Amino acid sequence: MSTEPEKYAVKVPLRFSCRQCGEPAMMKIHLSEGAFDWTCPKCNMPHTGIFGLDVTVGVLLHEKSRHEILHEKDFAMAIVFSAMAFESELSRLFNKWKEIACIMPGTEFDREACESELRGFKTIARKIDGVSQFEVGSGMNDFVTSRADLRAKVANSRSLRVGHLPEDFQRHLFWPRNNVLHWGNAKYSYDEAAECFGIAELGLSILRAMDYYRRSLP
Repeated sequence: MSTEPEKYAVKVPLRFSCRQCGEPAMMKIHLSEGAFDWTCPKCNMPHTGIFGLDVTVGVLLHEKSRHEILHEKDFAMAIVFSAMAFESELSRLFNKWKEIACIMPGTEFDREACESELRGFKTIARKIDGVSQFEVGSGMNDFVTSRADLRAKVANSRSLRVGHLPEDFQRHLFWPRNNVLHWGNAKYSYDEAAECFGIAELGLSILRAMDYYRRSLP
């Protein structure tokens, strides 16, 4: 089980129900935790929660964004967490496959070199395409074009377009993030935060599909 989390660390509120009596509950989970224990206050049934491998930091940050929108009504912070979720997953997958490539004898994973390579992309649009090229051998636009399910999801988005995905993620998710963090503009509405949340959700689904594709390669 996890140790006591740091005092000022990010915690993600997760909501679920007791398996025995159905009592709703909420737990604040530290980003580094992979499991947690809780006891239902109504029927005293103990529970253990264990996250699957698909519950990554990016997924938890995205859930944090949902909480900020629905419960805290902090729409600017929701936008920040949505962008963090997508960029976190983008970087995680790049580092994951770089590390896997170093499993052969005589090779060693260099975390600092990975970080330097990610910083070298300069813009988020270049980072998206650079990570895509490394993962699946093509840019994000070409990968999504090759997948009918992903094309359909993008077609239903108000902000994203097949053929312009890296630029559209940058403009419609990361520019609002920068407006909050760089310029202190916190005057965002529910609709604006929800749009960024949806963009990040679609981005995470594309990255997940890329990861599955890479895992299927011989």
